[in-house]
Amino acid sequence: MIHKIYADNKQFKEVTFKKGLNIILGVKENKSNINDTRNGVGKTTLIQIIHFCLGSKLDKNSYLKKINKIKNWTFSIEIDIFGEKIRASRSIANSNIILIKGNIDNFPLSPKKDENNVFYSLNDWKILLELGLFNFKDDNKFTPTFGSLINYFIRKKPEAYINPFKHSDSQLEWDKQVNSSFLIGLNWECAKHAQLIRKNKTDVDRELRNIKETFPSKGEMEAEKLNLEENYKDKEKLLSEYKVHNEYKEVQKSANSLSKEFNSLTNENMILRRKLDSYQDAIKNESQASMNNLDDLYEKIGLFFKEDSKKDLRTARKFHNKVIENRKNFLTVEIRELTDRINKNEQKLGDLDTKRSELLKILDTHKALDDFKILQDQLLKMKSSIDEVDKNIKKYNDIDDEKTKIKESKLLLSEKIRREYEVNRPFWEKSLKIFSKNSLELYKEPGSLIINTSDKGYSFDIDFPKSDSRGISKMKIFCYDWMLVESNLSKFNMDFLIHDSEIFDGVDSRQIALALELSKRKSEQLNTQYICTLNSDTIPNDYLSDDFNLKDYIALELIDNNSFGKLLGFEF
Repeated sequence: MIHKIYADNKQFKEVTFKKGLNIILGVKENKSNINDTRNGVGKTTLIQIIHFCLGSKLDKNSYLKKINKIKNWTFSIEIDIFGEKIRASRSIANSNIILIKGNIDNFPLSPKKDENNVFYSLNDWKILLELGLFNFKDDNKFTPTFGSLINYFIRKKPEAYINPFKHSDSQLEWDKQVNSSFLIGLNWECAKHAQLIRKNKTDVDRELRNIKETFPSKGEMEAEKLNLEENYKDKEKLLSEYKVHNEYKEVQKSANSLSKEFNSLTNENMILRRKLDSYQDAIKNESQASMNNLDDLYEKIGLFFKEDSKKDLRTARKFHNKVIENRKNFLTVEIRELTDRINKNEQKLGDLDTKRSELLKILDTHKALDDFKILQDQLLKMKSSIDEVDKNIKKYNDIDDEKTKIKESKLLLSEKIRREYEVNRPFWEKSLKIFSKNSLELYKEPGSLIINTSDKGYSFDIDFPKSDSRGISKMKIFCYDWMLVESNLSKFNMDFLIHDSEIFDGVDSRQIALALELSKRKSEQLNTQYICTLNSDTIPNDYLSDDFNLKDYIALELIDNNSFGKLLGFEF
């Protein structure tokens, strides 16, 4: 039970609750003008503060964080937990610490202490509430949590009043299924296992998509693997026969130098041979002039010379022959020198060719260390590629195996859910009966809480006569939430239920009256507490029973026409 909500600032309107029905009334005064609204008086804010005191998350987007004037305020709740009435205080400025007053000697978690305070960390405080209100604690994934469970008993967001089984638009399907099955009386671990199977399937499908981005099929990978292996064998053989010469680069450099010198000498000999051929042709064509031949020639053409002239011709012939003889001597010397140079070059070419052949043989039978390392790297990369493809083939096989296991798991889970469904029949049947009875209090025909099972876990629905009506949709949630309180009293210590005025939005006045009176009766019969916010212009006075005096249940009135009448004592 919640006894009181207050703050360390006197502007805040302290509110005290009792067992039974408690109404927070938003009043629109007759003198209020058209711009005044009950939406800002603090009804929803009070529910947010209760959540805050019970450990809800506070970040920059939180409702209370946006109200700048309360940034240094501390809010307190007086609540029964583990059979003790305690006060828990939490400040906006330091929201990770919960100050505690009261007897906590028998609490399962020991508090921390300093000179002035006894306190819990926010996480420990939520663990205490989970144990104290729901008798439950499980830190594993996909299990019921206090943060989710409490939202079914204190619905704070507008979207919490759309679907009985959801308290937030951001609530995941597994969270809805696990927490709803826990509260209704089903084996929630079946819902957990269904989520684990879904997660496993999601992971497997994602892994398969990743593999298919490179290889669309397992067959293509097998073909690629064979090609890589064949290439790898060829490279491996080449590497095994690879002879490394430590001075390969120097040998290569020397061989290149010898080739360059060899080519240079070859070109030189070619030029020398052409020159030699020219000299040899020239020496063959050189001959001495014959005087007798010349005299005969002159006589034939009718030229006759005196003896003195003939003497001069013989002198010229001697000179000519001397010139020819000198040229022959010169050509002979040149030919001998050219031949000598050519022979020496030929000999040197032979030596160069021998040396170069030896070096080329080394280059042919050996490789450079750098080239060897490059080949090694290529081989390693190829091996890595083979390993990668092999790994993906294994993944394909593992995925196939995992898909088979998932199918088997679904079948086993489906059988387990059906079995557990029967085992837990007394518990969930109780929930269904209570829900049906609650709905019959409001309408002529009862509504039905429907539970279906499959290999995906549980699915829930509610069937109500004329259920398309917006107001009836809200009353589905009303009946469902009261069912949660009543059906779990023997299991939990959760003895209070809180609704915002949103629960009555669009509901017929007759049903509002019936819902308020039902809440009064149930809370008194069950020794529980029902807190709701209500707008004064939605009070169904014409339909309330004569013995139901609504004023007897008003815990706090919030007025719209002045700051002092609002929860926080100012406009916000």
